[in-house]
Amino acid sequence: MGIQLYVSFACNHGELARRRVQSPMVDRIFALGSLSRADGSTHADQLLVSLGPAPSLESLLDKVQQEAAAPSAKHRASWCFELIQPIMFQATRMSREFFENVSGDFARRQPISELAVRKVLDELTTMQALITYCFSGVDFPEETSLREPPEYDASRPEISTAIRGCAFGMSIMFTNFVITVHNELAIRAQETIRDLPSPVPSQYAPWTSSRQALLRTQAHALALSALSDLLRVFKLQVYPRHGRTAQLSQALRWAEFCADEADCNGGIAGISGADVNLLELFERVELSVL
Repeated sequence: MGIQLYVSFACNHGELARRRVQSPMVDRIFALGSLSRADGSTHADQLLVSLGPAPSLESLLDKVQQEAAAPSAKHRASWCFELIQPIMFQATRMSREFFENVSGDFARRQPISELAVRKVLDELTTMQALITYCFSGVDFPEETSLREPPEYDASRPEISTAIRGCAFGMSIMFTNFVITVHNELAIRAQETIRDLPSPVPSQYAPWTSSRQALLRTQAHALALSALSDLLRVFKLQVYPRHGRTAQLSQALRWAEFCADEADCNGGIAGISGADVNLLELFERVELSVL
């Protein structure tokens, strides 16, 4: 997997945003986006382009929870301007660690690191909570219905181009990461079953299999909950602005996930655990892979 995913916003949406906003922070965001697509980059490289470490996802969640307890006058969606850079930083770190500890060539020669999987699932859950805080309840209209939308309108965040850009970037980073983790755990489970020796040694005791099955269940539940974020991506993506890479990034994997869910549940109506208009989502997923 490497660390080449999760920053389609910075790389494909960059020139448009550069023309709208000129600031050192914007330049660092685009530099981080380019860095995260370069195999072999290190944590030190991240610190160099971002001018220091970013706040942890947990500290950001604490901050927004305090805001939720005593809300200010500004719309919650405007928090995305404070969150986009640290989320990109942490997503880059998380993807590198996931490659090194779970999905990389060396990691695949070892038993799966349950600690690394639990960590990434916890961090993805926190990331989703931050994204949900910003954009839940914001009904983004189709781009084609907007005429000369403002860069930022505090009273209409759903039509503000700056907020729409952040929403797209944060959502596509999250959904790409979720489906990658979900599929990697499924692959590792199949490889484990295939490679089991006979007789089965003690390290493959039933309790070990149960723990790994629990992690797969958690990843599956997270993928289901991410369907609302995936629908947001499809609503906000525009070709050629976001590029073919962003448009088709993980669409095939999500299409397979949706098809499997429908097959296992007797159709779309039988799917539970997803707070989203599934019919609309499935139609958009189908169109994205045609």
